[in-house]
Amino acid sequence: MARNLPVKKNLPKGRRFLRRLHPAVLFCVCLYFGWHTFEGRHGIIALTHYEKRIEVLADKAKALRDERLALEGKVALLDRHGIDPDYLDELARKRLGLLRSDELIVKLPALPEGNP
Repeated sequence: MARNLPVKKNLPKGRRFLRRLHPAVLFCVCLYFGWHTFEGRHGIIALTHYEKRIEVLADKAKALRDERLALEGKVALLDRHGIDPDYLDELARKRLGLLRSDELIVKLPALPEGNP
């Protein structure tokens, strides 16, 4: 059973003030750390924002990785030891706009994003 400690009433005024100040300071310190646990820069709420940002950046990294792999494939076709003649012909025609007299170029409109 908890027993109450006797409060000394004959303490000097300064000591009584300090005795009452300790719980208030402790409460303020707990309030400060409790607030920053949830609302601070590295608190629980900020953690959810960081997790969302990680997901966005991971998706962006995957898209960049896929683009890099596609570019590496195109560069491999342009290898100086064995260039692919069909790919070279396609690049030259696309860049220079060249065609033979018996060929016809039909340009199709670009598809909107997300459509196959």
